Amino acid sequence: MNCLAVLPVLCSYCRRNGGLIPLRGFRNHVSGSVGTDATVRHGARVWSLTFMLVIGCVAVGRGAAQDVSEDSVRIHHTLGEIVIGAYGELAEDHSPMSIQRLPLDVIAGSDAPTIDGFMRRIPGTHLQTNSRGETLAYIRGAGERQLAVFFDGALLNVPWDNRVDLALIPTEVVGEMVVSKSVPSVLYGTNVLGGALNMTSRELRSEDGLTQVAATGGSQGARRANVVHMQRHSRWRYGIAGGWYSRDAVTVPQGAFLPYGQLSTTRRANSDLETRTVYGRIAHEAAGGAQVGLSFLRMAGKIGVAPEGHLDPAVDRVRYWRYPTRSSTMLIGATHVPVGDAEFRGTVWASAYEQDITQYRSLSYSMLQAEQQDRDLTFGTRLSMRAGVGRGELDLAINALTSVHDQTDVEHEVGKLTATHSYRQHVWSAGAEYIHPGRWEATFGASLDGIATPQTGGKPARAPQIGYGLLVGVRMATGGPWTVRAVAGRKVRFPTMRELFGEALGRFLVNENLKPESSLSAEVAAGWNYAPVSVSAAIFLQRTYDTIDQRVVHVDDKMGAMRQRVNLDGSRVTGLEINVATGHLRGIALDGNITWLRPVAFNGPLSMPLAERPDLLGHGSITYRHRNGASLVLEAAGTGRAHGLAEDNSQVPLTASIALNGRIAWLAVVGSSSVQLFTRVNNITDEVVLPQLGLPAPGREVLGGLEMSF
Repeated sequence: MNCLAVLPVLCSYCRRNGGLIPLRGFRNHVSGSVGTDATVRHGARVWSLTFMLVIGCVAVGRGAAQDVSEDSVRIHHTLGEIVIGAYGELAEDHSPMSIQRLPLDVIAGSDAPTIDGFMRRIPGTHLQTNSRGETLAYIRGAGERQLAVFFDGALLNVPWDNRVDLALIPTEVVGEMVVSKSVPSVLYGTNVLGGALNMTSRELRSEDGLTQVAATGGSQGARRANVVHMQRHSRWRYGIAGGWYSRDAVTVPQGAFLPYGQLSTTRRANSDLETRTVYGRIAHEAAGGAQVGLSFLRMAGKIGVAPEGHLDPAVDRVRYWRYPTRSSTMLIGATHVPVGDAEFRGTVWASAYEQDITQYRSLSYSMLQAEQQDRDLTFGTRLSMRAGVGRGELDLAINALTSVHDQTDVEHEVGKLTATHSYRQHVWSAGAEYIHPGRWEATFGASLDGIATPQTGGKPARAPQIGYGLLVGVRMATGGPWTVRAVAGRKVRFPTMRELFGEALGRFLVNENLKPESSLSAEVAAGWNYAPVSVSAAIFLQRTYDTIDQRVVHVDDKMGAMRQRVNLDGSRVTGLEINVATGHLRGIALDGNITWLRPVAFNGPLSMPLAERPDLLGHGSITYRHRNGASLVLEAAGTGRAHGLAEDNSQVPLTASIALNGRIAWLAVVGSSSVQLFTRVNNITDEVVLPQLGLPAPGREVLGGLEMSF
């Protein structure tokens, strides 16, 4: 099979829909399901499975999350980058940890308006849009609150909940993403049991200027426009960007089982979205190599939250939610100062997050029931130093933030009763890592983490909590194409203020005895790189204690079923990840990844599958590029079996799925200017992908667009 196999599918789709596929914008090229027709579904699965097996045999690489050492796009450190690894290099073959990079061409080639659109390219990553309308990532079976997301060195996570909606972050401001997973460095700070994502701004490599303008369109009224301008002159560099994205609804895949919460068979109810982005950055490099920079980022919009389609509103509590206001505004300052053989880095930031949640009585969204108004203000800093000590290298880092959450609850059904509560927390971490060189390069690390919640919104006070982190790793360079590494560590995650005190408009019962999670993680990996083929494999384990999960509680007939966060005895995730890539051979490149997982939760003597964690994840692609500028891409994303949590606390199987995507593009370059046209079809076979009960992923989407660079 080759990438030409996508053409009959695309042409057939064009004929059925009466003409050309509409265009949608292209990105920066510079730096329980039931009821589907059995025959059609079986044929799609056979074709998809065949494709996945081919890619699995040659399964991540340049088109996926590739090792940093293979990417030569940028040969210097970017201001605001969180540098983790030996000798100042973000390279997997210079560190015992799993560190991988998604370069700009991967981000651009995804054609996604927000970063969740290419996160499946990260090996072992599962995406889910939950019942709150938030799109979250689970890496190697870890929880969404165990993942830290940074932009230009500043934490994007909203501390109230220690997570961020990935569908809020626009791709036009991201130059690259570095992913640290399984056993992350202790230097990232606290609450990183599941890893860290570090995004940095787009930046030109040489003195020049670049402007890009893009317009896109697609299924269900998807529309997008954005402009990016970057400039580098002498010791100054700056960039500005603005973008707008809107959609009327999310497509419902044919065969999705949604007996409730739907008014249409093709459009997901209450799934519209609109976002606006404004971004600016300026940086200066002094004569001695010192750098200072300032970034501003504002993301704002409104969104509808699709109701869970398996819940009967006559019996169950259904979220009929909308976010009429949701915005994040950040100001980030960063500096990098070399002093002799040492270097100092510092990042300070202030962020303001606002969201209004409106709860309605029914699917008509006409009668307002309640409102929740959230206002979050956070100030944070990250200070680090790197210096030679003896034969090795010592890294020190301090992370600290203070956050205030003001919440106003308005009950319209009881005469517009209003109540306001304030919450405050302080989170800090101090860590050190020492790297001893040699053929067997060893890394040792330790950290001390803490949290205090001096304001609890009228809820019972909690004493400050302290945890510790440890890391030990070793890497062996054979002198040939092989590398071998192993790493183990311990880390803690404190409960968030929302987990401790949040009630989510009457949906949750507070658990005052919630304890922090802690985990022991380990990984053994080997890699082989012999151009143009690279192969890597990793066996990993994460054993978490006092895992924070949910249970359904039946209070009384009036309150109905509610949810409550509880500590399980623990959970365990074991897995195997395989990544293989080839460079372009006669214009054709293969890349992909496949991860087998066994996620298990423990509760007393019982063990059960960890909810909503698939047992297999895979992504692969075939890319063909012709010298005349034409390119074809065929992608496949596979998700294994998982289990969802029903209202009676029972586990319901979630079916496995394989979704196919196709892309056709043409790029014309004239001097320093270029024009690109592309058409993309996501989920070609309209497969039902079910990350959780009642909330299927989008069905078939047709996108296309135009971008000009000059």
